[in-house]
Amino acid sequence: MLCVCIVFFEQKTAYEVYQCDWSSDVCSSDLNVLSKIHEGRGNILKRMGRVDEARADFEQALALAKANQSLPIQMRVLAELGNIYAGYHKFSHAAPYFEQALNIARKSDDKLGLVDTLNQLGEFKFNMGQLTDASTYFHEALEIAQTLRNTPRITSSKDGLAAVILYQGEVTASIERLETVAGTWRDIGNYQGLMKTY
Repeated sequence: MLCVCIVFFEQKTAYEVYQCDWSSDVCSSDLNVLSKIHEGRGNILKRMGRVDEARADFEQALALAKANQSLPIQMRVLAELGNIYAGYHKFSHAAPYFEQALNIARKSDDKLGLVDTLNQLGEFKFNMGQLTDASTYFHEALEIAQTLRNTPRITSSKDGLAAVILYQGEVTASIERLETVAGTWRDIGNYQGLMKTY
């Protein structure tokens, strides 16, 4: 039997059904499959608010990805672990995860993943009040996203930069940027991004 992961989303509530014969050759021998299963389940558990369980899945995914030398999975999972610790306000724990994620992202061919990691680091530094560092990460993310012509990631970087200049006291300029960002989120139908901007 192949590993089957079925995820149902209804009214913002996530339900997961994992049907997996862990003794099968596919599941027991393919580290890439196993790491993706743990990563995917970790993402679902995180959305459901079951953060401790999500962290356990992410840590398992990380171990498997390291064994399989999968840089993209390592990068994503490290960033997720950083986000979890940052959510607990354990910033000293979160920082090494973000830094490792960025180091791996720079070695990987996954440019979109690099942009995501830079934006996450920018947000992390912003939440710590390190506005100069936050601005640097957001600017780098924006430059790469623009070369990739990826509108959601461009908008996310601009959103972060607008927040930075707001806290630097440039209220009028920040509001103008945030209104532009909100308009883009509406145009592309990204209401999660729109809610975050507001």
